[in-house]
Amino acid sequence: MIITFQGLQKFQMSFRILHAVKVEYFSAGYFRKLSEMADKIQENLPSEDGWHVSPVSPMKIVDLFPSVWIREDFVLHAYVFRKGGNGSGIVYAIPEDEEFPEPDKCEFLNDVLRTPKPAGALDFRSVMDGDGSPLSYISASILTRELQEFGALWHGCRWKHHKIVGGRRKSWDEFEWLREIRNFRPRVISSESTAVEFFTYTEHTARSVWLNRDRYFSGYLFESEAEIVARGGVEYIV
Repeated sequence: MIITFQGLQKFQMSFRILHAVKVEYFSAGYFRKLSEMADKIQENLPSEDGWHVSPVSPMKIVDLFPSVWIREDFVLHAYVFRKGGNGSGIVYAIPEDEEFPEPDKCEFLNDVLRTPKPAGALDFRSVMDGDGSPLSYISASILTRELQEFGALWHGCRWKHHKIVGGRRKSWDEFEWLREIRNFRPRVISSESTAVEFFTYTEHTARSVWLNRDRYFSGYLFESEAEIVARGGVEYIV
């Protein structure tokens, strides 16, 4: 087969279009607000020590997030754990026509807290779905983190110590910057695959700014990585 110069140009242009990178930005404040609403939903969880069936449905948190949902015929339930002011929890997906048992009726995971797991319960991430929009991917990223820390208190918290930041770098010169960052707005990067990137600030153990990156590989399942991009500072960043 003979390829002309004009034909090669058309092929190269088509290849670039096919693999074009599209970046869409979102409001950090919007997702901070959703996180605050998710915390509000969890205010009346049990306070007694031990494992409990959560009287609050994790589905209420799912409903806060646009463009993502739990697949038909499944529903999310949670157990919460309390001890000495600390708290943890776990969210499961089960068929909506099945009863969610009390913790003492379950088998237990081989972990420090002896986390209960009902027979047939699924990782909630395996039944998360969405409309395929960039908004749905960043919503799935934040929602997943909220559900992974459902019921968490004090030493049980990791994600809850972080606040999403956005906009452009302003008065953060007192920080030691490990990377040059010009725009902190949460973003979705679409090409052959989809990636979500957003920045968070934490004062847990040390003041720092983190870049969080999720790479989606199958539906709404993703792999995460995070790196510190700035350390130090004398003021709280909002």
